[in-house]
Amino acid sequence: ADRPARAPGRAQPWRPMGAKASAALGVAPSELGAVELSAELERACASGDVGRYRELWDSQWVFRKAKQDAQDYEYDKDLMKRGVMDHLRFGFRHHGADWREAGLRAGGTFVYNDEARQQMLKDDFVGALSLSTMTDDAAALADHGKLAAGGGRAGDNQHDAVQVERAHLAATILLSMADYPECQPYLRSYGILNFLGIVLNQDPNAAAIATSVFAKLAGHAENLEYLLDGAVVDLLESYIKVVQYRQPPRGSSLDSWKVGVEALTNCTFTLGTMVKYGYPCQVHTSSVIYILSEFGARTPEELVPDALRLCAELARLLYWLCRTSPDICDKLGEDAPYTQHDPEFPLRTIAGLWAKCLRVQGLLDASGKLCPELCTEDLDVNVRIDAYSSEASCKAMSARRLICYTSCLLWLCLTAPTLRWKFRDLRLTRLDVAFGETDPELKLVMLSTVRHVLDMPAAQQCHDLVKKFGQWLLECLDKELAKWSGVNVDDTRLILDALLILAMQRAMQVFLADQDIYYKLGLLRKKVQDVAQANIAESIELACWFILSEVAMHPRNRLTWMSSTSSKRDNYFGSWAIDALGGSTCQHYPPRDKFAQELEGVAGSKNDKLRTVASLLLVVFQETKFEAAVEDVGKSTLTVVMQWWQVNTTTLYEEQRELAQSGEVNDDVLRQRKPLIDILRVAEQRKAGKAPLTSMEAIRYTAPHECIMILSFLSRLALEPSFKDMFRKLLHPLLGCVCLGIWPEAREAASVLANLMWLPDVGEEHLVCWLKFDGPGCIGVDAANVLMPVRTGEPRPIALGKGMYRSMWGIEFVEGSYVRLHPDGLRTNRIPSLLTSASPFDTFAEDSRKPYEWLRGEPDPKWFSVTCWFYWPAKPTKADKVLVQTTPRPKFPPQQLITLEYVPNAGAAKGGWAWALVDNKQNKWMVSMPPLAQGWHHMALVSSTAEHKESERAYEGTRLYVDGQIWSKKDALKHVWLDNDFCVIGNAAGIHGAKGGAKPFGLIADFRIYARPLTPEEVQGMAEASDTEAHPDALVRQLSEMGAASVLAQRLDVPDCAAECLRALGNMASRSDLRAEIYSICGQQVLGMVSSPYPMIQRMAARLLHNLA
Repeated sequence: ADRPARAPGRAQPWRPMGAKASAALGVAPSELGAVELSAELERACASGDVGRYRELWDSQWVFRKAKQDAQDYEYDKDLMKRGVMDHLRFGFRHHGADWREAGLRAGGTFVYNDEARQQMLKDDFVGALSLSTMTDDAAALADHGKLAAGGGRAGDNQHDAVQVERAHLAATILLSMADYPECQPYLRSYGILNFLGIVLNQDPNAAAIATSVFAKLAGHAENLEYLLDGAVVDLLESYIKVVQYRQPPRGSSLDSWKVGVEALTNCTFTLGTMVKYGYPCQVHTSSVIYILSEFGARTPEELVPDALRLCAELARLLYWLCRTSPDICDKLGEDAPYTQHDPEFPLRTIAGLWAKCLRVQGLLDASGKLCPELCTEDLDVNVRIDAYSSEASCKAMSARRLICYTSCLLWLCLTAPTLRWKFRDLRLTRLDVAFGETDPELKLVMLSTVRHVLDMPAAQQCHDLVKKFGQWLLECLDKELAKWSGVNVDDTRLILDALLILAMQRAMQVFLADQDIYYKLGLLRKKVQDVAQANIAESIELACWFILSEVAMHPRNRLTWMSSTSSKRDNYFGSWAIDALGGSTCQHYPPRDKFAQELEGVAGSKNDKLRTVASLLLVVFQETKFEAAVEDVGKSTLTVVMQWWQVNTTTLYEEQRELAQSGEVNDDVLRQRKPLIDILRVAEQRKAGKAPLTSMEAIRYTAPHECIMILSFLSRLALEPSFKDMFRKLLHPLLGCVCLGIWPEAREAASVLANLMWLPDVGEEHLVCWLKFDGPGCIGVDAANVLMPVRTGEPRPIALGKGMYRSMWGIEFVEGSYVRLHPDGLRTNRIPSLLTSASPFDTFAEDSRKPYEWLRGEPDPKWFSVTCWFYWPAKPTKADKVLVQTTPRPKFPPQQLITLEYVPNAGAAKGGWAWALVDNKQNKWMVSMPPLAQGWHHMALVSSTAEHKESERAYEGTRLYVDGQIWSKKDALKHVWLDNDFCVIGNAAGIHGAKGGAKPFGLIADFRIYARPLTPEEVQGMAEASDTEAHPDALVRQLSEMGAASVLAQRLDVPDCAAECLRALGNMASRSDLRAEIYSICGQQVLGMVSSPYPMIQRMAARLLHNLA
């Protein structure tokens, strides 16, 4: 796709030396037949008459040229039958310089003929060309191998006119031969490359010809190493520095300048190709920028030449310099004196070049041809050309190449945040103008660039650009589908590659689902199977399944409680999943029934990758298989999946690459766990080297897409209490993946970690709310990571030395202060799902439309427990103390669910205190509380039913515990159940719009709500605890000891990763001893993310800062 837009036309090496050759022979050119010419040439060779030999060829050239132009080659074929090749060989292999020149000049006119060309190659015609400027004696020595080709020039390198003319002739013939692949192995020899280098240095008029040969050789990748070894790259780098590219003053001759610009164009193309294929080149970006500023950044009024071909090749060279550089900003300012006094010069030059592109694009018609305004010579605006000439076609192609490569260059630059904002200030517009390009080669360039840009982690911050690419890729796919017969395999593969990378981003997964990618790829698979070869059809089918698997893994497309209820995809499919909880409809995408049916067919494929993808997706979709307890399911399935992921994860890219290159297969090496500190060091080295791992690199040695699927599946299981303990051995590889994996896999690994800390912990606690109150400012922090409580008023911090657990645990609710758990209240069987996932463009409102759906079924609403520590003062006030209030609803005022009330005559002269409980029928039940000593006391309210499977938890009604002992009399609260509705903690908030907070509970700590009934032993254990060692945060503590905060903070650069890492960090910040550490690691960065353009990143950053504070 990188052929030059126009190389000089096929050179005609014959220029008659004898002006009156035909007259000297006494015959007209057309009267000398092939037989006669061959006979005359034989006599001239036999007699050694070089003058006669030359005159014979001179006399016939006009006649032969006319026939060649008319594509009539019979005369030349006749000459070959008469043995003319022997006469040619006699001439160009002769030791005499004049003979060689005449033989080479004549032989050059037969290069077009396949048979003649093959014979001349056998006769070392190319070697003779390299001897064209030698003296007679030197040629004889070289012919016997005693002198290197290219040496022994006449007069010890004296540049006389004859030698320059002969070198020019040889270079012209070499250029004509460069069009033929079978000649290129001869042309890339050291002798020929050395000869062309000498021509370039010694004959300015032949510079364009010599460099054109290099450009044609560079058009084939197998020649590049020879160009490097032959020092051609160094030669061209030097030439770029010295060539006079500035236009001569008006009125001066332009001939020499045009040759220099043509040579510069060829040099630029060759060097651009070398850079593209990774060969070392010392091309200074500043040189390219300066030349572009001369031709590209001018206004039409300045009457500079169009120089479209040169600008196109310069744009291509600059594009490849930037694309292969780890830092575009550094590359644009590399070795440039302008960075000291005008650092914006490169950007203004590129902006000026883009302005030129837009002007040129406006002067191309719909078919890509030149409009009359552009019908001038490329290097001379004063010379008009025919709009239908080949020169006009070449200029139009150069214009299209210029637009294409400048567009691609700008797309690369937009991935750098610094350049993105500066280009915005330069008001660049219409950056999608190249999307209309129809040329197959240029379209491949753009598709390749889009794939490369999408694979750059930095590009994920440019959502508008990514979405624009997604729209264009789908347009390209639609055009392939619209073709009557077949598809363009190269285009289709690049489109699918780019779509596969695009589908890794969560926002684009939703976009592709809305554009019904399932339907489009289904048509493509069917079309390819009908027309393509089996191996091509299989590779395209695999890419399609990978794309669909990525789209299917988005939480909205996979998790029913997050599914959208309206979408464009409704027009095509009616496969709906019924939300049993809310009665509303929600949709899996792709449509689950039809998709699963296709997967079952693919699961029997002979292709290992297809079989793996299908099997993994079927496991993900068959959630009912995991509804039973872990022991009933059997750990084998999960263990196999986890082990497969640990060996194939992109975390092990370096290890897998080393094994692949050595030819070894050693899973034991892959299962060895590096210390996390070493993994962090590798991540920091990658970051410092600005060389992040991309999916296109990772897929060569690892299985990124399969691993993303596995982690998405594991993140679902990580939400369930019964599976959390299985993940404890997986924490190390998960953190390693966050650190070193490609960003989509790192995002899913962070999601697994965040979900493990949601609804803690490893003992199936079903802890749905945990307000620790472990610091003066940590009032609205839910350590269960399920809720985002909101504080009202100003509760008082605990006095020094008075806190629970010999610490600062405790908050005193005073009048006007309370904590609201959730606007709609908390029910332990229908807990909010807002913190179960974090996609950059989601909001809490979207993520909490429906409650979380328990994998093993919704818990019984009568199964719950409420526990807390409260401080009993020496002289308590006799006002009511509300601990929990229900949710105010229309026509149903809130109930004071759990309250401490003073009862004047409750068995004592001075009265006593009792717990007032309001059941689900709004009946009030009073449970007397024993006289309490001043200090901390523990209370627990446990609700259960006789249907509970565990006998120690099975009973009908409610039990109240104080300091670990059941205080409600036996069966006093039998068949009494409180309403499973918890909204306000620490006070009575009143109804909507009314002032509340008049019944503060006082000083409390460690408030918890469980979605299960606690056993008496568990309650007693809590009441007897004197420290936090037995608290249900073992996973958070383990992650803390492993340095998870530092690992998660590494991946805040890509929005998708940032959202999930912030969620995980916010969960970790529920522990007071981690807050200072987390803030020291990433606090300043998180402060900046509060103003992110991504809604969920704003919210997760704000939540983290709230928890830290």
